[in-house]
Amino acid sequence: MRLSRTVVLLLVVVALLGAVALYFLSNPNLIDRITNMTRSTQTVSSADEISQIAFAYASPPFVDDYGLMRVAGYVQNTSSSELRAAKISIQLFDEDGNKKERVDHIVGDIKPGERKPYDVSAGSIAGSREATISIAELEVYQ
Repeated sequence: MRLSRTVVLLLVVVALLGAVALYFLSNPNLIDRITNMTRSTQTVSSADEISQIAFAYASPPFVDDYGLMRVAGYVQNTSSSELRAAKISIQLFDEDGNKKERVDHIVGDIKPGERKPYDVSAGSIAGSREATISIAELEVYQ
């Protein structure tokens, strides 16, 4: 009786280890992400410095099939350093040019030269909107 319990327990442990190994093998970026958690970063918030490292683009806002205002675009890393995060701020304006909603979003893990897309929801908004985008802050791996 004890032998069968031991064998079953051993099979469960082997199955769990196999599942963990399969998960790591099917997610190759996971090891990089875990490694990056221990790397130090430098925060860049000066507009002049940010403009030398990255830029952001926002397409015109649109209403999706669920009636939500969405803004899509990308952040381009123009530097030779990997970015942990780009904190972007999207300011929405009504048709008269008045400031309305602001959406903040983080685009993460941008490799050197990479253009990383984003698509964010601004919620349920009546009327049309225009958008401007700025990068508020960058976290650069050292």
